[in-house]
Amino acid sequence: MLAATGSPVVFLGRLIQDTTSWSTQGERVSQLMGALIGVFGTLAGGSVAGAFTVLKARQESSDRERDRLEQRLGRQHEVRQGAYAGFLCACHKADDKFMAAWAAPLGGEREAELLTAVVAAREAARSIREYQVIVGLAGPNNLADLTDQLCRKYAAELAVIEDLGRAHAADPGCVEDHQTPEQRREVEARWDIHDRIVAEGRAVLGGDLPPDYHSLRSDQRAAPTIA
Repeated sequence: MLAATGSPVVFLGRLIQDTTSWSTQGERVSQLMGALIGVFGTLAGGSVAGAFTVLKARQESSDRERDRLEQRLGRQHEVRQGAYAGFLCACHKADDKFMAAWAAPLGGEREAELLTAVVAAREAARSIREYQVIVGLAGPNNLADLTDQLCRKYAAELAVIEDLGRAHAADPGCVEDHQTPEQRREVEARWDIHDRIVAEGRAVLGGDLPPDYHSLRSDQRAAPTIA
């Protein structure tokens, strides 16, 4: 019926105009009510369908945005994890080289041993700086700043080792024997910054340290004694 007469509103208007041709009052009322129900049902159905379409489109858009955000955060997490791991592994290797440089023997006939240890420590410090650039790009800023501070500590400590080696080249013992209390405190400050970097990295990544991490750090601090 609606298709033959056009829109529901047009049909309703025509129906009201034709009520004089109906045989009884009851029939007129019945058909009028039926038309009203059809009109409002059509309008309500269209409104509900339109509302559901809008809500569905918004939900799908929100889901896509959330998926993109999760993917981006996942990639960021992987990049940061790799950057932090590379930097800390380079630090562990450098710690061994620096302790070897502190323990390098003095004396003219063993000058080559000291020179070899210093060169190895310098290469290790350079490797740390290369990894620090990656951490600086990966962020966040507090870790970028801390890793930069640690690189500066390594560089300053290397300069001290070289200065002590030259100043006491003819003396017995090793480089560490000639450390001043202030220089020992600077070495400890370097270790402290390293531990802060580990703590900050854990906070950013939301993970835990390996079970043997603390025992490894204790072993490295204890041999040789530098505090």
